Amino acid sequence: MQPTASFKYRKLKNCKCFKIRKASRLVTQIYDRKLQPLDLKITQFSILSFIATSGKKNLIKLADELYMDRTTLTRGLEILQKKKYVKNLGSQDSRKRIVSLTKDGLDILDKAIPLWMEAEEEIFEESKKHNLSIL
Repeated sequence: MQPTASFKYRKLKNCKCFKIRKASRLVTQIYDRKLQPLDLKITQFSILSFIATSGKKNLIKLADELYMDRTTLTRGLEILQKKKYVKNLGSQDSRKRIVSLTKDGLDILDKAIPLWMEAEEEIFEESKKHNLSIL
């Protein structure tokens, strides 16, 4: 018997983290596919929608509430700034910097919401097929 076929290694297939990350990747693919016509990723949509619904917050607060590290959030915001979807409202000090949506940001969010809703429905239907509970 190969050592990797042992009970110790077979238990690894039941790793909760692995299963959740695998499901997360599959769900992300559905959202990204739906949002692709707008050249928007679900990570970008999430940042835009959070800014739209949470009011003015500095980057530290945004990162904390999105459960993202600041470097990842900053990279995402830079992409959204290049697309002219967000603008800086504050200090050059990134810890105190506050961002808000531009008119283009609100427009793209309005266009994205129906596609996001389609993805939500597809994920819900797939989860019912496989008897999975979605949070």
